[in-house]
Amino acid sequence: MSSKSTKSCISRGVLIIFIILNVSPVIGQKDAARDDAPHFAVSSIKLSRPDAQMRDMKISISGPNLHALNCTAAELLLATFGTARPKLEGGPDWLRDRRFDISANADDGTLPNNLVLTKMILQLLRDRFKLAFHLDSREIRGLALTVGKKQPDLSPSKDGERRDVSWGTSVAFTKVGMADFARALSASLNTAIVDRTDLKGEFDFTLRPDDYRSPDNDVKLADRLRSSVEALGFRLVDAKVNVDYVIIDHAELPDEN
Repeated sequence: MSSKSTKSCISRGVLIIFIILNVSPVIGQKDAARDDAPHFAVSSIKLSRPDAQMRDMKISISGPNLHALNCTAAELLLATFGTARPKLEGGPDWLRDRRFDISANADDGTLPNNLVLTKMILQLLRDRFKLAFHLDSREIRGLALTVGKKQPDLSPSKDGERRDVSWGTSVAFTKVGMADFARALSASLNTAIVDRTDLKGEFDFTLRPDDYRSPDNDVKLADRLRSSVEALGFRLVDAKVNVDYVIIDHAELPDEN
């Protein structure tokens, strides 16, 4: 794998982490379906270019504005959940396969908080994609994030810091708690992961997956991430975990505008 491809893989993984850590958990379908739910005043949805793939996907949030490039409706929906990367079931194939360029903004230009923004994204999906879903919870085999033999290499967050994830050759977390860290790992490793560290508070720390790259670049990013997590002082152990499922009841292709 080339260094460019490796950087692309890391960027996609951290993009998922950033979305999960910066969008508040969804309240529920009942809440999203209220007539008075907050919503974007203006939205535009167009099909992405025909050769668009997941590596081209980007979701950015700037103030009251949402921009989702080369994004499926399923990816946008799952990004609104603060649970341990819920599984998606049901619905048409295009929900997962067809990519869109989506732009939306609030009417008054005010900056909504994370919870309001989450509701606005859900309302957009409901209005434009006629999306309806319900939630279910099941026990499956996954992983538990636990403390290893040594104390994890974490620094307590300082007053005034803002939650952030930045990346280059390493992935730096700022003001992140262990439950959120487990959720982020769950998304990046595509495995249900729960926090069982008993570590309270928010921390600053850095993962260094590039330290575990082989000379031939044949070590998968997921394996390098896992090695860097364990080097930080954690263990990922097999465990039974409860996982949320998003069950799609209805969806329709949106009209382009």
